[in-house]
Amino acid sequence: MASNRPLDTNPRVGRLRVFSTHPVIGRYIARTFNKGSGALETTNASADALQIRVAPTNLDRDYIEILNSPESDLTWLGTSFRSTTPGLGKDSAEWASLTIVNGPGEKSPKHAGPDTAGPIGKKIWDVALDGRLIGAWQDDENLVSYQFYFIYSVSQKCIYGVTSKAAFMKNNPDQKYHDVSSE
Repeated sequence: MASNRPLDTNPRVGRLRVFSTHPVIGRYIARTFNKGSGALETTNASADALQIRVAPTNLDRDYIEILNSPESDLTWLGTSFRSTTPGLGKDSAEWASLTIVNGPGEKSPKHAGPDTAGPIGKKIWDVALDGRLIGAWQDDENLVSYQFYFIYSVSQKCIYGVTSKAAFMKNNPDQKYHDVSSE
């Protein structure tokens, strides 16, 4: 259903809530990382959650600033790909860690483990009218954008972004993953 309500462009400050039907998943995005991938974990304690500021726009994707980053030089919410040249799209099993970054074109975050060596992005966020965050990777070379679907790894207790849930799940049949969304 379409809404005629204009987008609220006032800056928002708060914590990122995680929505899922599975009780094993924490209620917030945490300030802690998975040691292998550098992906952010979840927590039930608001005191351990990332505090963020986002200023939605009507024109372009947004940055999400981290106000209480555990790394003083990494102050933006973003993604870091596993592969140095990720092939994205319908049949892609590629994944990116949801993590904190300093900017596009930089090397992988220093906290990222051996499983992330690829490109990073920070201006990847859209704020939906209902408050959900939607992440997308812009492939400037091919002039296409790929929406991220965020999933929670039960064994690693962290969040990854994928562009094809079906291909990712097929490529990782031995692991348990659950869908999550944030606002």
